[in-house]
Amino acid sequence: MRVGIIGFTFLTLTTMAVAQPPVPQLQAVFPAGAQRGTTVEATAFGNQLQTAFAVWVSGEGVKGEVTKAENNRVQLRLTVAPDAPVGERDLRLVTKGGVSNRIRFFVGTLPEINETEPNNTVAQAQPIANLPIVINGTLNPGEDVDCFRLTLKAGQTITADLMAQRLFPYLPSSGGQPGYLDGVLVVRDNNGRELAFCDDIFHRPDPALAFTAPADGDYVLEVHDLSYRGSVQFVYRLTVGTLPVVTHYLPLGWQAGTTVRLMLSGLMLNGRVLANVFVPPSPPQLVTVLPCLDGQPLAPLPLVSVPFPVAWEVEPNDTPEQATRINPPIGVNGTIYRAGDVDCFVFTAKQGQRFVMETWAWRLNSPVDTVLEVLNRQGNLLAANDDHPDGLKRPDSYLEWTAPSDGDFVVRVRNRLNEGGDGLAYFLVVRPFQPDFEVRVNEDNPRVPQGGTVAIPIAVVRREGFAGEVTVTLADVPSGWQVRPLVLPPNRNDGVLTITVPDNAPLGAIPLRFVGKAQIGDATVTHDAIGLETVQYVDQQRQDVVKTVVLGIVEPLPLRLTTPEAVEGKVGSGVTIAVRVERRGDFKGAVQVSVQNLPPNAKADAVTIGEGQSDGTITVQLAANTPAGVYTLLVQGQGKVGEQNVMVVAPAVRLTVHPAQ
Repeated sequence: MRVGIIGFTFLTLTTMAVAQPPVPQLQAVFPAGAQRGTTVEATAFGNQLQTAFAVWVSGEGVKGEVTKAENNRVQLRLTVAPDAPVGERDLRLVTKGGVSNRIRFFVGTLPEINETEPNNTVAQAQPIANLPIVINGTLNPGEDVDCFRLTLKAGQTITADLMAQRLFPYLPSSGGQPGYLDGVLVVRDNNGRELAFCDDIFHRPDPALAFTAPADGDYVLEVHDLSYRGSVQFVYRLTVGTLPVVTHYLPLGWQAGTTVRLMLSGLMLNGRVLANVFVPPSPPQLVTVLPCLDGQPLAPLPLVSVPFPVAWEVEPNDTPEQATRINPPIGVNGTIYRAGDVDCFVFTAKQGQRFVMETWAWRLNSPVDTVLEVLNRQGNLLAANDDHPDGLKRPDSYLEWTAPSDGDFVVRVRNRLNEGGDGLAYFLVVRPFQPDFEVRVNEDNPRVPQGGTVAIPIAVVRREGFAGEVTVTLADVPSGWQVRPLVLPPNRNDGVLTITVPDNAPLGAIPLRFVGKAQIGDATVTHDAIGLETVQYVDQQRQDVVKTVVLGIVEPLPLRLTTPEAVEGKVGSGVTIAVRVERRGDFKGAVQVSVQNLPPNAKADAVTIGEGQSDGTITVQLAANTPAGVYTLLVQGQGKVGEQNVMVVAPAVRLTVHPAQ
C-alpha cells in the first residue's frame, strides 16, 4: 500500500487545542458518483463539517478538494481520472476534528447528469435528450417524486436500473422497517397512465425494469420511495438506456488464477449470455470481476476465489442415494431450482478427519438463505447449521465437523425460505481443517493529536482449532512514528495497539494497514486486517466492512503521557508502571491516571499526578490466579483544562506475567 497524508499543517505547537473538536459526521454526498474522465461539483451533507479542508477517497484515480465549508454542508470538486478503476469507493471528509465516516461513491463509464427540480409530475418531467445516461437524484423531502421524460420509437426497448439501497444499505429508521430508500420505478404515458411498474427485482430492494415502447412518443420514467418518505440520504443513481442489467449469474466461485466463463442472466440479455473473466489469485477469498459484453464493461460482480478445484452440481441429487460425489478440498456451484429442491453431495472420510463446510450466497447477493446439513449414508442427520456464527457473514452457513467413523457422508444444502428458481445460486466449499485467524480493526476512522498517542481497538477471530498467540502491528510505518504492537495470548481475543505520531505530523488523513502474524505449525502466517464501521440497522447495531481504515491527525492537546515499553512481574505480586505527564502551553493542572485491559483477576487503582508534577507510578496487583503470559496494557490520563475534560492515552505497555515459582 502506498502511504500518503492528505492535508496540511494549520498551526505550530505554540497553539494548543484545549479539547479536540467534534468528529465530523457525514450523511450523504450528492452526486454519489461520476463518469471516468470528468470533474463534478458535489455537495456533502452532515454535521460538524465547518472545518473541512480535504477529501479522502479510497483507491486510485479520484481526487477531491473542498471549495466551501459550512456546519452541515460542504461544497466539493471531485476529479475522476480517465483510467480510474470502475466501481465502489469510500469517500470521507477531513476536518480539524478528524476524518468522517465513509460514504459510498461510484466511478462509472457512462455520461451522467443531475436531476433538476421541480420534476414531481408528468407535466414537470425533466427531458432526457441522450441515452444511455446515469441520472443522479435525491428524494427529499417526503412525498418527493422525480419524473424524467424519454422520447422513444415504437418497439424500442430501454432498461432502467436504480441504485439506492446499495448506496446506503444501513440507515437509522423507525417503525421497525429498514431506513434505506425502498425505491419504485414506474413508466407512464404522456397522460399519466401506468404502463410498467417495479418495486424490487430478484429479491433485490433496488428495482430495475425493461420497457418496450408500444408507439412513437414521449414516456415518463418516475422514481419514488415505496412509502413516499424523503431524506437527505435518499440519494440514488438511475441508469437508463438500451443496456443489459445483470440480475444473477453463474458460477459464484471458481479456482484462483484461471479464466471462467460467466453465464449472465437479467434484462435485455435474451437468456444466458457468456462472458469470460479472469479470477484473481486468493487471498483474498472474495474478489471482484468486471465482465464485458461487446467491449463494454458491465457492473462489477463479486466472486469467490479458491485455491483448489471447482465442480458443478449434477441433478438429480435430491436424496443421499442420488448425491453428486465430490473429493475435498473442493468448491461446488449449485442452484436451488425449485421450491423444496435440496442438493446432496457425497464424500469419503476417515474417522477423526476434520472438515470445514461453508456456503456463499448472501455475501454474493444471491437470495438463498442456506441451511447446511451433514448426514450419514442412511440419511440420519449428524450436524446442521443455518446462519454463520460470524455475524459479518450470516445468513450464509458454516460447519466445523469431525467424521465419527470411516465411510461415506453426505452434505445437503437447502433454502430455508423454501423458494427456488434459476437465480437462487450458492457456492459450497468443503475442505479439511486449516487452523487460521482473522484480524479486525473495530474503529475505521480513529484520530490522534499531533505529538500524541491513539489506541486502536483490535479483535482476533481464531478459527478451526487455532489457539496460538497473535501479534498485530502497523505496516508501512511513516518516519518518526512509534508503534507498540498488540500481543494477544491464547486466552485473549481483543486488545489495543497504540500509535504515537511526532509533533510535526501534518494535519490530515492517512490510510493505515494493520497486519497480524502467528505461528501455525511450522509456518509463520500473516494476514492483513479488515476495518469495520459500526452502523445502525432498524433497532440494532451492525458492523460493516470498509475498504480502508483512515487515521485523522488533529491539533495537539495540552498534555500527553509517556510510559515504559515493557514491565514484568510474577503471579500474585505487584507491578509498578512509571508514568510521566508532559504539560504544554499554560496547562499545569492535576492528571488522573488509570490502567485498562488488565489481565484476568488483576486490579489497579487510579492515581493522581498532582498539579505541576510530572512523574508518578501506578501499580497493577496480580492475583494468585492470574494466568502467566504476555498482556498489553493501556494507560489513560484525564485532566481539566478550563471547563473541559481532556482525555489522553499513553503508548501501550507490554506486561509479562511469570509463574509464581
